[in-house]
Amino acid sequence: MEEKNTREIIMQEALELFAIKGYAAVSMRDIARAVGIRPSSIYHHFKGKQELFDALIQKANDIKNSLQEVFLNAFAKSEAVGQEAFVRAGMFF
Repeated sequence: MEEKNTREIIMQEALELFAIKGYAAVSMRDIARAVGIRPSSIYHHFKGKQELFDALIQKANDIKNSLQEVFLNAFAKSEAVGQEAFVRAGMFF
């Protein structure tokens, strides 16, 4: 597995397990099993479960910020649509 790809796969599997079982109920061994790697391999990418969780939160924040930036850029150009309608669409989103 490519290193960056492995990190992303670890994060994806961890997110799914955290969503299903909850953070406290998921071990690094559970995550490693889901990825198909040895538990020690996870520590090449993350110091521990909390750092992995923090990386997931950071990724979610990055996505939110990107979407917010897109929305604000589009809002600045929304005169043709009408800002009120655009704000309602954004709130719905």
